[in-house]
Amino acid sequence: MRTNTNSRLAIRTFAIVALLLPTLPLLANDGEDGYRLLELDGYKVKWGEPQLGVGASVSYAFADETLRFDDARNCRDLEPIRALSGQDIPKEVLIRETASAFAVWERAAGLSFHRVSNARDADIVIGAQGKPRGRAFANVSYASDPEVGAGVRAIEQAQVCLNPEHQWKVGFDGNKDVYDIRYTLIHEIGHAIGLDHPGPSGQVMGFRYTESFAELQPGDLYGVRRLYGRGTDDVVPGDGFDTLLAEKATDAFHANDFIGSSVISTTGEDKIGSIRNLIIDPNGTIVAVVIGGFLGIGEKEIALPWDRVEMAWDADKDETVIRVDADEDAS
Repeated sequence: MRTNTNSRLAIRTFAIVALLLPTLPLLANDGEDGYRLLELDGYKVKWGEPQLGVGASVSYAFADETLRFDDARNCRDLEPIRALSGQDIPKEVLIRETASAFAVWERAAGLSFHRVSNARDADIVIGAQGKPRGRAFANVSYASDPEVGAGVRAIEQAQVCLNPEHQWKVGFDGNKDVYDIRYTLIHEIGHAIGLDHPGPSGQVMGFRYTESFAELQPGDLYGVRRLYGRGTDDVVPGDGFDTLLAEKATDAFHANDFIGSSVISTTGEDKIGSIRNLIIDPNGTIVAVVIGGFLGIGEKEIALPWDRVEMAWDADKDETVIRVDADEDAS
């Protein structure tokens, strides 16, 4: 078992805030951009190099025997994943849904995930709770290295555990008393790679379960890209169905290049909002962009015609730069 760890934090997922332990460390970022980076003992944590914006390769495995992590506050006792496999969710479906959940994060940022057969060799171990409580939890540990620069530490290992006594489902059906297992795993994996709750809702990393969306939201993208940089946008989903993605030309952009990107004024470099969505007509043409926080309006969203948007790739910052004329009236 990988145990070279000096500090651990348990994270309650989909929990009521009042149930979180008051002794947890202070949290980084107040969710202004819809995300919050996980902090342990004052350090941001991520896989790979302890440097923000640098990608990482992470392994995962399913518990196939009873495992115990003595220093963990959550997921201390893990049971084999088959405890979650019942008549409603066969093991092969659970494996597929897990792979799809990892693929969501892999497409979004500079991350790659690969499954290994032995849980004792894995970076992230997924299993059923040995002592069932709540719905789902994650536990993150990092390696303390005084030689590493201040501010960021490398994650050493993480566990994700789900309650086998709760009913689970595949897909959304409007019944929020039964959680979709893929959405739950996307949320849990977010914790396991270094993201915290930015607030109750609006993002996948929000602590309230929702069926309003199934994919990452702008804040989720902001956060994971701050940790690991941008993704390739060409990962085949874990459910085995290939997605036809055109080769990205040097002067072309993907939707993910827009969603979550900062917007600055053409008359200066001040951030005036961020892209929340794209408006597309029945012919598939982008006709407008939806910007949140426009000109200090706060959470009010403004739609700007597509022809008023200037766009370019900033090679130095490795990001899409979007400019609009902030002096014109928005609708």
